[in-house]
Amino acid sequence: MANGVVYNGRGWCIAEKEWSAARSVLGQNMVMDGEADDESGDQETKKVPTAPDGFIRQMETSNFTHRNDQKDVVHLQEKIFYEKVTARKYLKLSDLTQAHLVELTGSLPHYQNLQVLKIELFTGEKEQVIAFVQALSTLPLQKLLLKNLRGPEGIGNVLAEALAAILTDHRSLTEVDLSYCEVSNVGAKALAKALQRNTTLTDLRFYGCEIDDFGVEALADAMQHNKTLTKLHFRDSPFGRVFTPDGKAWNRIRERLKANREAAVEALAEALKHNKTLPKLDLATYGFGVAEVQVLAEALQFNTTLTNLNLSGLQIGDESAEALAAALRHNKTLTKLHLGANQIGRWGFEALANALQHNKTLTNLDFNRDHFGHYESHPYQAWNRIWERLKANREAAAEA
Repeated sequence: MANGVVYNGRGWCIAEKEWSAARSVLGQNMVMDGEADDESGDQETKKVPTAPDGFIRQMETSNFTHRNDQKDVVHLQEKIFYEKVTARKYLKLSDLTQAHLVELTGSLPHYQNLQVLKIELFTGEKEQVIAFVQALSTLPLQKLLLKNLRGPEGIGNVLAEALAAILTDHRSLTEVDLSYCEVSNVGAKALAKALQRNTTLTDLRFYGCEIDDFGVEALADAMQHNKTLTKLHFRDSPFGRVFTPDGKAWNRIRERLKANREAAVEALAEALKHNKTLPKLDLATYGFGVAEVQVLAEALQFNTTLTNLNLSGLQIGDESAEALAAALRHNKTLTKLHLGANQIGRWGFEALANALQHNKTLTNLDFNRDHFGHYESHPYQAWNRIWERLKANREAAAEA
């Protein structure tokens, strides 16, 4: 006999959706025979994890073939929820309704190890957005990437102000993205005030927001008291149309960001000279210039533990490549060096090729996907010498 109860009303089926929702990417959890939405005709395909107390309330109105199953379902859902959620370090969600945001807010305190939260397109009222941000305050988040917030007028500033309140004392957040979240000068000023005290944030993005000269001026003032922020983005926003890069406020921001980057690199370089444990370092797209790369290159000459270094997307040219080449002549531990999406030309390749004749440990040198695997067709002859040296080092490592 066919089950006349709709899928979303069956206790066991609701539990199956919850178990699937505990995955790290929301779009991975699919409803097997969900009902179509009355207005759009779209089938429900996503589910935000529900905390056990909320799930118990759902079960009170759900249908079971055997009512005694309710207790087993509740117990099993609680076990799976805590097992999956407490271990989760990365969570990506999209297309969240107000109801989804409320459910997520209730679940967030249980994500005790969450480091990265990424949400693309979400909707919320003022109280819901504030509660959501407050739920983030106790998490060990390193990256908070929120894009396309929708809600009543001013909702972007509500988000920014709530976030500013927790940023003041947060000790782990290093990257925040509020692109296309309708943040205006009000929100920018709140965040600017938080930046004066925050000591961990290095990257803040406002793409597609509504910040103009007044908001930028507030951020410029705040940056004079901030020692950690190294990247601040406004591209594709009204800022690009009403405030030119030559403006005084922007110059102050740029100078402060540059000073912070230089200080960060100096500290990192000093740590690399003496560090005895770090095997891998990823600095891709970090925004370093020629001077910063040269400082790092000098430190590499003294480092004895780093084996994998990613310097992709740093706009490294021939001058910086020559500095890295000098480091490779002396470094005896680095085995992988990533230099993709840079601007290294003929002289940079020559310097690296010459340096590798004195290096016995580097086995992988990645410039671009287009070149990787097609060494013999590289436009610079120096690459053939690099390829031969890397091959010899790999063979020697295999025999050791």
